[in-house]
Amino acid sequence: MTLHNRKTVEARVRGSEIQQRPVACSFSFQYLLHYLKSLHDWLDPDTVKNVPIAKTAFAILRDSYHSDLSLRFQAEHIAVAVLYLALQIYGVDVPYSNKAQKKWWEVSFALIEPEVS
Repeated sequence: MTLHNRKTVEARVRGSEIQQRPVACSFSFQYLLHYLKSLHDWLDPDTVKNVPIAKTAFAILRDSYHSDLSLRFQAEHIAVAVLYLALQIYGVDVPYSNKAQKKWWEVSFALIEPEVS
């Protein structure tokens, strides 16, 4: 068996091993899409139409990939932080969040605590 054939066989064996293992992978953009959809249901339609929250959040998320942020934090935490920052940039408040017992970002994440007040 030539070296090329042996490498091909090894690659196929590794590929079949990988396919048999379930791969659980989550990405920040998946969570961000979900959170944006949820927040759009709460926000005023004019705000959603006129303020580029989604565009800004995705730009921040894209920029975050130039650092090791995605290696240090969970994908859902990054998505919440990016969305929170986008809302803060434009001064958009989620309706009724000041009267609620929990903030909008705390509903799904009991473990997330703000570091900056």
